[in-house]
Amino acid sequence: MKNSALIILFLSFVSCSENLIEPIVDPNLLNQMNIVLTEEEYLALLNNKLFDFQANGRLEYKGIVFDIEIEAQGAGSRYYNKWSYHVKLKNGNRIKNLAEFNLSAQNFDKTMMSTLLASHLYKRAGFPVFESNHVFVNLNGKSYGLYLLIEKVDENFFSQRNMSIYELIKLGFDSKFTFSDEYNTQFYFDKEIPEDNNYNSLNEFIHALDTARIEILEESLKPYLDVRNYLDYHAMTFIINNIDAFSNNFFLYRKKANKPFEIIPWDFDKAFTKNQSIGLFEGNEIIKKLILNIDLKDYYLRRIEFFLENYFTEEELFPIIDVAAERIKDGYNLDPYLGGLGNDFSTEISELKNYIKYRKTSLTQIIRENLN
Repeated sequence: MKNSALIILFLSFVSCSENLIEPIVDPNLLNQMNIVLTEEEYLALLNNKLFDFQANGRLEYKGIVFDIEIEAQGAGSRYYNKWSYHVKLKNGNRIKNLAEFNLSAQNFDKTMMSTLLASHLYKRAGFPVFESNHVFVNLNGKSYGLYLLIEKVDENFFSQRNMSIYELIKLGFDSKFTFSDEYNTQFYFDKEIPEDNNYNSLNEFIHALDTARIEILEESLKPYLDVRNYLDYHAMTFIINNIDAFSNNFFLYRKKANKPFEIIPWDFDKAFTKNQSIGLFEGNEIIKKLILNIDLKDYYLRRIEFFLENYFTEEELFPIIDVAAERIKDGYNLDPYLGGLGNDFSTEISELKNYIKYRKTSLTQIIRENLN
């Protein structure tokens, strides 16, 4: 993750004022933002938390005030005291070269490290990944703690990386890659680019997956899916135990009209989950079909082996954890839903490191058994 830094973000849902709330840390050490909503706009946001309601407000950053729209973000976080938000700057303005960004509460990650580590590992595996920075949120004079300011996967995402984009489809909740039960793709997938209801390319891919012969599987799917790109994604996602993936939370994108789908990973706060594990050959209809082909199964297992040996290592990951921990430890202790609930930051970090060491050892053994 590039330029990971702790930003203090003050969200004051009170009458609009030019005055910042007194910072809870030294303002000379950290960048600050201040988002202000009127009481009327704030109450409207609260009353419409289950809908995509956009409240109007202002954001102050480094002495510059921007007009913004803000709305609750994410299906799950709206049921927690600590919501996630989507922020859009009006009038063509940008902050950190972003006209829009998400403020993610990361409610399932007590370490606030999962997205940092997953982003690094997906990048090492060759995938384009959103940028993110830790932030600290204060709502209406009350601290709501650490968040992640996350870059959206949109037109700007691709232009910043000099990537061409012809089509982008996001998986919704419980998406499936089969028509065996008269499945309707429009109910479970969201067409992001272009914003239309044309799901023909996705339907063609799913039909090909349902009907392709095992012995010529990769050749049959080649016009629709970059199979080895997908297997790399599945391999890394299995390693980091990102339990909210495979049927949710990744993008299918095509560079050009005549290109197959590739993968863009998304939403990592359930990676490194300790009390639930993904099976080696589980996840969705894609992997269940691909591993029936001997060559593709072997490729998948050897990619897991390669990632474990070269990327999922203490030498690779622990320095990233240590640097980020030093930056966010004060904010963690001030977070009423982390340090404030009695979570000890050093203990959480120690348990994360132990989990990484244990998972590397156990997965290495599993892969060796399956390759023999």
